[in-house]
Amino acid sequence: MDLAAHQDFSRRRQKPLAAGLGHDDTATQKLLWQYCAIALVTYLLAFAFHYTPPLLYVVCITAVYCSATPTFLLSPRNVLYAYHLLFYGIAVMGAERYADFDYSDPAVNLSYLMLTVSYLVSYLTLFHAERIQTSRYRFLRVLTERPDASHFLSRYSFLTAIGSILFAILLVLSTGGLAHWMADPGRAFLGREGGGIYYILLLMSTSVAASCIGTNCYLGKSKITLVAYLLILVILTPVLGGKQRVFMTLIFLFLPWVFFARTKSRKAFYVFVAFLSCFALGTWFRNMHWIQAGDMLAYSLNYFSTLDNLVMSVRDFEPGWLQTTFLPFNKFLTPFGTGGDVVFYDMSAWLTSIYFPHFWDLRCTEQWPIETDLYLSFHYIFGLPLLMGYMTIVGVLSSVAYRSGSLGFMLVSTYVTLMLPTHLRGGLIIWTEFYLVPFWLLCLWFLGSTLIKHRTGDRTSTPSTAVI
Repeated sequence: MDLAAHQDFSRRRQKPLAAGLGHDDTATQKLLWQYCAIALVTYLLAFAFHYTPPLLYVVCITAVYCSATPTFLLSPRNVLYAYHLLFYGIAVMGAERYADFDYSDPAVNLSYLMLTVSYLVSYLTLFHAERIQTSRYRFLRVLTERPDASHFLSRYSFLTAIGSILFAILLVLSTGGLAHWMADPGRAFLGREGGGIYYILLLMSTSVAASCIGTNCYLGKSKITLVAYLLILVILTPVLGGKQRVFMTLIFLFLPWVFFARTKSRKAFYVFVAFLSCFALGTWFRNMHWIQAGDMLAYSLNYFSTLDNLVMSVRDFEPGWLQTTFLPFNKFLTPFGTGGDVVFYDMSAWLTSIYFPHFWDLRCTEQWPIETDLYLSFHYIFGLPLLMGYMTIVGVLSSVAYRSGSLGFMLVSTYVTLMLPTHLRGGLIIWTEFYLVPFWLLCLWFLGSTLIKHRTGDRTSTPSTAVI
């Protein structure tokens, strides 16, 4: 093939990426903005008529989603839509706790209006951020264009896998011992004071180990290592704790296969089944002493209390300034979670102590959404630019990961994307990111130059020329 023919072939193969990531999608942008405008006007009218049923919310957010459906399964827009659909649509229509909810209540009307605005602002911001051309930023090229570091993956895999086992053992020993964890894993996890540093190191080591082991297998190394670490993760499930954490670690383990999966694909179905399994397993571990199989669905739907909590905060508090957003910085006063006096570094913990003191005595928390944070700290409306800034970071990281195929950016982008629900039902700033941001930077430095080849049928190519 001569040079001219080769260049023409390359240009033709790059077109699908443009369609996937959005170089020539003016029509899609126009359609998205039109649907967002219709959804906003619809909810303003519903607010004016004092009736905001959840079905209307589901129809509006689904119409916006379908107007610009993401190409890739791990797009942050998919996570955003799934969160809003589940927490404020499906759960509200099906949970027993919302059976007598009054959708003409002014507090409910205002809550749904804020949720609608947050969703529209977030979706539009992510849509455009994922289309930012990142190749012109030199600091990003420095991370991805260094010599390939894939030959270090085996070493990284071994060290971090051993580290994850060691930190799990230290966590168990420092928080009551094996017998305590075996007797009641849920209570042991919630009462793990004194083992915070080991838990943080456990999360970091399992994330890196899973992604490196999975990538090694994807690149043709032994599958036995992947199966062995999967079994280790099953054993570590009670120590990893949260349903979200177990699901994230599984995604990291199969990241090279899942990352380039399409939204409408068989892999998407497998990921959905994995999510449901992790949710069911996590629910059972937390309530194993009393919950029965027949109670699982009803209990699970009642778990989604975020709308109820948002309505309570809107009803009981006036809009305010800086009441909650900067609470996470109190963590610097008690960095290892062992301070004597109670210092709140989490909005949900503070509000739980007010509304559910019996929960807080056990160090359990209810969850208040980011809308409550913006409402109490920026009169809601003045916090929207900050929400846009956060969503821009998430969208740009996703864009870099898909365009570069860098393992470092794939890991960090997936981590940030799967943490979206943590922010959306926790606040604009989460104290755990004080240690996660340095960890992510280290991941970018050590894994950023490891490029994943994207398999397309019987061919293997880099993501920049892949048919996706």
